[in-house]
Amino acid sequence: MKICIVCTRFNLKRLGGVERVILNLSKKIISKGHDVTIICKQEWDECLYEKHAGIKIKRVKCVKSPGLKTLTAFFSLRKSILEEKADIYNPHDWSSGFLFLFGKISRLKYLLTSHGFLADYENPPFLAKIVEKFVFSKTKAEIVCVQKFSKNTSYLDDYNMEYIPNGVHTDLFSIDKSGQDGEYVLSVASIDERKNIARVCKAFSENGLPIKIAGDGPLKKKLAQKYKKHKNIKFLGRREGLSLIKLFQKCKFFVLPSTAEGFGLVWIEAQSCGKPIIASNVGVGPELILDKDFGRLINDTSSQSDISRNIISLNEQIDRYGTESEKIRKNIINGYSWDSISDKYLNKFEVLLNK
Repeated sequence: MKICIVCTRFNLKRLGGVERVILNLSKKIISKGHDVTIICKQEWDECLYEKHAGIKIKRVKCVKSPGLKTLTAFFSLRKSILEEKADIYNPHDWSSGFLFLFGKISRLKYLLTSHGFLADYENPPFLAKIVEKFVFSKTKAEIVCVQKFSKNTSYLDDYNMEYIPNGVHTDLFSIDKSGQDGEYVLSVASIDERKNIARVCKAFSENGLPIKIAGDGPLKKKLAQKYKKHKNIKFLGRREGLSLIKLFQKCKFFVLPSTAEGFGLVWIEAQSCGKPIIASNVGVGPELILDKDFGRLINDTSSQSDISRNIISLNEQIDRYGTESEKIRKNIINGYSWDSISDKYLNKFEVLLNK
């Protein structure tokens, strides 16, 4: 089967959450004997064509101005999609789905994957919200959604979306063989308002527990300066690959009380390493806290006291009773391994191909 995945961007040196999902899904699909091409915009200085891990990556030129990227690439992307002549197309998110709404391209066999809803975010662009709803209402394709829960929308019911979660490489994100609980707490995120890192830092400045924060973003410099005298708070910068996996494996527990998430990939990466998490009641968060051994769920992400209290609570539990690492990891293996997730996509593609 020849599959074409369409996304906004795909820079192998700057992979965000959606791009990591697409990369891992593509690798797994290729390992099962299929062909995968990714089509996207050239947003930085990437090659227009390259091949990585068997995946063909094709990019089209666009004006680099934030407001003009999509507009100037629109027709080039549509042309590239039509020229690909794939069996099945899989646009990721509403912005890529918009490309498939009109003309000859709308008759292609495609499955639209949604990675979250703008209405769940604080102050989303008004026009983007309108276009997002327009895409979901007008698309002729079946829509797959990576989340079961949405704070502020009824999209899941209104557009009859089917749930297929994102996955994790459970063979890579695994339990540390030493079996010891780590000495530090970990957070991995883009350091911005949505990830709630400012409240995380405040909590640890008060409780004195050691925390390592991996990631970069607009608030990093400000927060690093504010908490530079707190030796227990360490900003590591962006981490990837084995370096990132080691951080998960060696930590005591993981904390990320985001105000909004489409899914929350780092939560399942932490739990795949057998670590309890502090998550928020968004994205996949409610599915992962099955009981207190799995961590804590923050219902009010604007509440500093709620975040601080749950950090202390989980830390005291681990100190007293230890960590149920195998129990935590088993839930991830059963529900979120890329092997099972890729099979669900391939089953969808086969049904669509035979229609």
